[in-house]
Amino acid sequence: LVLGSSGTLGLAVSQHLSQHLNMKVLGADIVKSPANENLLNGFIALPPKAALPELTTALGKGVQDYLNDAEQESYDPETGEDLSGLDCIVVASGGWEGDP
Repeated sequence: LVLGSSGTLGLAVSQHLSQHLNMKVLGADIVKSPANENLLNGFIALPPKAALPELTTALGKGVQDYLNDAEQESYDPETGEDLSGLDCIVVASGGWEGDP
C-alpha cells in the first residue's frame, strides 16, 4: 500500500515496487494520477478535504475491498497458502516539491 501514490515521491515508490521488484501495488490518494495507471494493481480514492475519521474509514474500506478481491486470485492450491494481504505500507503523502 502506497499512501500518496499520485505525488512525485509516491509515484517513484510505486514504480520501483512494481517494475523493479515485481510487486503488486495498491495506491491511495486524494487525486488519481494518470501517470500511475499502469503501475498500480488497485487504487483507493480518498475524499479530499475530509477529516481524519472520514479518511480512515475510506482507507480501511478500500483496503478491505481490495484484499477481498485479491484473496480469490492469491490462493495457492498446492500449498493451501493465502498469498493475499499487505506486505508493507509506505507513507509518501504530504508536501513534496514537484507535486501537482
